[in-house]
Amino acid sequence: MLVLLFLFMTAIAQAEGFSLEVKGVEDEILVVLPKNLNEERRYPAVFFYHGTNGRPNTSYLRTFASATDWIVVGMGYAQRGPFQLTPEGMAEEIRVLRTVREELIKRARLDPKRIFVSGFSKGGWLSGLLLQQEPSLAGAIILGAGHQYEVPNPQKRLDGKPVFIGVGRQDGNYPFGLRAVLYYRQRGAKPILETWHDLGHNLPSGEAMGLREWLALQVGEKPEEKDFIKELTAISERRNEFERWWELLAFEERPSVQGNPEWKKRVGELRAEWARSPTIAREERILAESQRLLIREISKKTLPGLKEIVEGHLRIVENAQGSPQGEIARHDAQRTGKILNLALQEFEQEERQQKEGEVRPKRDQNRNRFRKPLVR
Repeated sequence: MLVLLFLFMTAIAQAEGFSLEVKGVEDEILVVLPKNLNEERRYPAVFFYHGTNGRPNTSYLRTFASATDWIVVGMGYAQRGPFQLTPEGMAEEIRVLRTVREELIKRARLDPKRIFVSGFSKGGWLSGLLLQQEPSLAGAIILGAGHQYEVPNPQKRLDGKPVFIGVGRQDGNYPFGLRAVLYYRQRGAKPILETWHDLGHNLPSGEAMGLREWLALQVGEKPEEKDFIKELTAISERRNEFERWWELLAFEERPSVQGNPEWKKRVGELRAEWARSPTIAREERILAESQRLLIREISKKTLPGLKEIVEGHLRIVENAQGSPQGEIARHDAQRTGKILNLALQEFEQEERQQKEGEVRPKRDQNRNRFRKPLVR
């Protein structure tokens, strides 16, 4: 009976999940299996990479990924500590990814054609790089990060691959999140951005409906018209104009809305209707100016251009008295001001070293060009 009890408990543990040890990885990799695992089907998996100084975990993604449809994997790194992009480091992380993939194909009914990488902060940066390089991946979830670097010899195209980008509006990485949307769109992928308006460099502690919807869409769940109407009606009934408008902007970003042209049109029409109010019309103008500055920021590479962007954010702060966006602009001015100060320090240091004959840096034709943006 003791032997039978041991086998029974082992079977339960195996059904719920297990851990893996992979050569070259300090931490054990955690695997949570779908409930009621069916031996007759294959399951998609989402591999989650934690932030710097974290540990492998599955709890955050399990909150949003259906417990009956997904394998959730808490990944460890071959290279712990702060993020560094090197060919050797990428090769090691891909080796670990492939090792775990092969083990889960054998032990966990993994569908090798539906593997998604995800991560927060360092893990978000790595997820994007892995998607660029590893052709077996179906898509990526980039949280608290975005796009800055391209791996050597990336895949030529990422046609049709879904990419979810979630980042706090007050996160220093927010512009890189916007850049990721542009980059993956140009590569043929299907990126979608969820902005967490009240957050800095953190994950939402409550509901992230966009992430939940995105994961559901990957396993074939279809949003229903009645749910769309119910939520849109609830937003419309908000009494506070600011709250109602901000909620509509967040709703407009949702995967279910972005993926349905008719729903997207209806939300856009409602937004235009509300903009007839002088208060909301002012918010729309401030938002448009802020977005123009952000687009300039992710494309500008010169000190004079960055100075203009900082001054633009400060003008918004001055002119947006009484507007919630005034505080967001204040944060943008502080963030871009830090980048500008670092760039000026770098420029002055190189000028000083050049005069002293210590180094002879190769400069671009534009002597005011800077190269080291502030990256978390």
